[in-house]
Amino acid sequence: MELETVNPYQAPTAYVADAPADGAATTVRLYAPAAWKFLLLSGCTLGLYLLVWFYRNWVAVRRARQVKLSPVARAIFSGITAYFCFEQMEDILAKRLGRRAPELHGGIAALLYFLLSAAGRMPHPFWMISLLAPLPVLWVNQRVRAAGLADGGLVADEPLSWGAWLLVAVGGCCFLLVLIGSFALRVE
Repeated sequence: MELETVNPYQAPTAYVADAPADGAATTVRLYAPAAWKFLLLSGCTLGLYLLVWFYRNWVAVRRARQVKLSPVARAIFSGITAYFCFEQMEDILAKRLGRRAPELHGGIAALLYFLLSAAGRMPHPFWMISLLAPLPVLWVNQRVRAAGLADGGLVADEPLSWGAWLLVAVGGCCFLLVLIGSFALRVE
């Protein structure tokens, strides 16, 4: 019986295709759902849907830039990283659309988002101002969506799944209970 010799240090013989340098940037799809979906999920989850929105867009930025970053951490600290997310999204749109790319005005939207989110720490009933925190993000979302739909294929959106509808039902009931509890007359 003859022993077959295998050289573990030999270079592989299989063909390995190099990825194109620009390929990832042109195929990246930003996450920009329809306004009704954004508002419905943001309202019924008391703003927690914004974490999902930022996470999906940070994943798109990571793919476009081909850099190492943590989308989870950046989504959790979205009050601080929103400006950088908006600027990266604007750059992706500019590279894809050229001069037709909209200006997202990320600084203004990020500042409003941060201030409205921080309003949640205010005393009752002023904390409810923080429920408006999704509005600056919605403004950016709609500008990205309009530009992406005009170009075709630049934005990713899918219909609500049964899990999302379940979240809307449970979250909507909790949201109504919060509103009723906040404004109900207290009898002492």
